[in-house]
Amino acid sequence: MKYVLRAAAVLIGLLSIPGAIAFGVWISAALLTALVVALWKDKRRIAALLLIVMPPALVVEYTRRIPEISARYEAGGAQALTTRDRVAIFALNLEMAIIGAALGFREAAFETTLMAMRQRTPVDGDGAFLLECPKIRRVIKSAIADPRTAITLPAPRWRYDRKTESLRVGLAVNGAKRMMIRWNDDGVGDVTLPIRVTYPPRYKLVIAHDVFGQPLYIDEGLFHALEELGWLTSYEMRWHASIASDDPRLQEPTAVALH
Repeated sequence: MKYVLRAAAVLIGLLSIPGAIAFGVWISAALLTALVVALWKDKRRIAALLLIVMPPALVVEYTRRIPEISARYEAGGAQALTTRDRVAIFALNLEMAIIGAALGFREAAFETTLMAMRQRTPVDGDGAFLLECPKIRRVIKSAIADPRTAITLPAPRWRYDRKTESLRVGLAVNGAKRMMIRWNDDGVGDVTLPIRVTYPPRYKLVIAHDVFGQPLYIDEGLFHALEELGWLTSYEMRWHASIASDDPRLQEPTAVALH
């Protein structure tokens, strides 16, 4: 356990603290530094206390700082962002990937991480997770009666509604335009869902409308600015899965997977 805590300390020290300093969230940077020391020295109670105190402080500082960076981008474009802004946004992108992976959104986290690794060529991944989503299964089921062996259909659209669809799948493939299904002689369909992994130039994902008097949101346009500057790269991700036409899951279109 000691080595796990030290590994966490190194990760926070290398990523979160520089990002907090670049963002100008000084209280949070100080708390993160204290957390690194506590983890390294195996002071678990102190670390636990800091993990309770730090999120509210970080949210308050973040909601006050992010509008300044967003305003700079909206007024002067990507080139108006300072080096400090760019470091802060880059670090935030990686932190979102880490948090997403910890929350179970592994595929979206993987896609996000590759953007920071200057991925440019298409990437193929295991898309078995897609089959747990009712929206995806409905598209596949609609293709069973089609006499063609190779079919291209519109991909589902997403609302990020945990009550009616899979949040895990939606975060990974929102923005996909099409799904391809190829049936073999045994009635097994090979499903391919390609998506261009990129950030929109103008979109704010609102997390909460009122946090200590300020809205809490992620300005995805700032990440798009890093794409323009070459700090992040866009690429094609292709998720692949296979399912038999008589698979019982295709007979339950109303089932909901809450991931």
